[in-house]
Amino acid sequence: DGTTSLSANAVSIVTTNDLLRLTTTADYLYFTFVGTGLDIVRVAEGTGTANVLDISVDGSSIGSTTAYSVVAGSSYTDKIVSGLPYGTHIVRFEKTASGSVDHSFRAFKVYQPKKPALPAGAVELA
Repeated sequence: DGTTSLSANAVSIVTTNDLLRLTTTADYLYFTFVGTGLDIVRVAEGTGTANVLDISVDGSSIGSTTAYSVVAGSSYTDKIVSGLPYGTHIVRFEKTASGSVDHSFRAFKVYQPKKPALPAGAVELA
């Protein structure tokens, strides 16, 4: 529908697990969506020193996250942002420090606003 897009610089694709990986420092990924919030599902790939990702939403930094050093192959979900006004938002992930645990993205979960309850006697038109 043209409202969700993914663009990146120098990422690798892990075809055996359907993952996107930021492999070197200064690699980045943009995710554009229409909604109110975003979670990401990542997969641990390695153990040891964690990589660091800086995250910004709509051009404003919201902090950083590290790759987890857990059992290789396990999935986990990171809550990135919520409570945004409904509309188009751009989230940027940039790898700023290297380690032996890569950031591998499996899925992006976009949140939509809750449908308001209709008042008594009202009829939904569309």
